[in-house]
Amino acid sequence: LGQSGIEVRLFAPKDPLIPGITWEAMHPENFDHALRSAKGVISSAGSQLISECIALRKPHFALHAPRDDEQGLNVAMLKHFGLGEGAAFDAWDRASIQSFLEGLEHERPPLPTFAYDTHSAVQEALEFLVGCP
Repeated sequence: LGQSGIEVRLFAPKDPLIPGITWEAMHPENFDHALRSAKGVISSAGSQLISECIALRKPHFALHAPRDDEQGLNVAMLKHFGLGEGAAFDAWDRASIQSFLEGLEHERPPLPTFAYDTHSAVQEALEFLVGCP
């Protein structure tokens, strides 16, 4: 990524001193600003960041441990719904990353419409629990 010519910002506890990559310590406001302004995200697979990328319509390439079935499933769902790409840490290659980077320049398709949104489900559950509409 450091050789791609694309601005790369890395949020991590420690600076890995990689040429071509700008390191930043983890800071919620800075991370939020960077995420909102990013063309895309490459990260380790984590459900929260995947969800944030989907909500913000940010293409996401998520990497996961080879035997991490949960994160492997998250990546499979990203691919299935056309919301991102990903691979196990031991299975990615330069071609897959290059294809992802090239895709950042294209128009993003609209998000799929899901039958039931989370907000409605939580609202109905709360109304049921407190006994009022």
